[in-house]
Amino acid sequence: MVLKDADSPRFLVIGTGSIGRRHVANLKGLVPGGRLAFLRHEARVDDFSSMMHAHVFGALDRAIEWRPTMAIVASPSDRHFDTLPGLLAAGIPTFVEKPVVIRAEDCAYLEGLRRVDLPPTQVGCVLRFTDLVARLKSWLDEGQLGRLIRARFECGQYLPDWRPGSDYRTSYSASRKRGGGVIFDLVHEIDLAVMFFGDCTLLHAVRDQRSSLHITSEDVALLHLRAADGLPIEVALDYVSRTPRREIRVIGEEATAILDFRTATLALHGPSGEEQRVVGTVSADAAYRLELAELLDAAHGRGMTRLPLHEGLKATRLAIAAHAFVDQGGDGN
Repeated sequence: MVLKDADSPRFLVIGTGSIGRRHVANLKGLVPGGRLAFLRHEARVDDFSSMMHAHVFGALDRAIEWRPTMAIVASPSDRHFDTLPGLLAAGIPTFVEKPVVIRAEDCAYLEGLRRVDLPPTQVGCVLRFTDLVARLKSWLDEGQLGRLIRARFECGQYLPDWRPGSDYRTSYSASRKRGGGVIFDLVHEIDLAVMFFGDCTLLHAVRDQRSSLHITSEDVALLHLRAADGLPIEVALDYVSRTPRREIRVIGEEATAILDFRTATLALHGPSGEEQRVVGTVSADAAYRLELAELLDAAHGRGMTRLPLHEGLKATRLAIAAHAFVDQGGDGN
């Protein structure tokens, strides 16, 4: 069926940097007849907005009057709160990139919103949408590792290699004020800890800027969390590793599980050298499409999203707490 222009789904995108453009491409693939609009300072038009045939608004109220079917908030992290409350109040199903916000008062405001009053929402922690994460969660739920002893989440990669063709020094990652730094930038690891082990408490945090990178944000951080049942959890993050590393290791009395995102493998090491190995089949591109498709379905009354706002705020709250721990006299700078 060919949609008439007036009947076509309308997608408002706030932030058209690398991740915003990725979401735009996925929207066009998921809903070929959809219409696009961008919210930009002074309604700035450029080659990208022209190529996408996108409306460009300079004010949120005008964009809301356009009656979007769904909104995507992919602006720098320190700007999410500029638009998120207004979108939610208008009842617009909203996808918001991680971290949701970076200030404690903004997080508290969002936590205080009644869930029953909110439209469908999805927080962009894309690793939740990979098959290996789902398989590891099932192993934990089934008790295949026995009594859990400890867990470790590690992610590190040299920041200048992240986005080929762009200057890392101008990215939001390099700016603490804009929400950069490994704690917020790599909040995926904290989110997965919450996904696997439930609500966690921050016990200790260290952050520092130890490399020669030209950034104002921290390039290394270590967080110690505790799950509700007492499980100790380590989160190790950096912008410096020349050999990229992203790994989850869960130690149990009966087996150890290791998920290596770089090689897309999940292994279960049991007693006497027994091993079960799974190779991932869900690509990063597919996972990004899936998180958007899930919100699109929820916006049309078809099911729930995997990471609605209040669930996504749990990792955000822990990341904010880690910064506060250091700022209020803990270890680090």
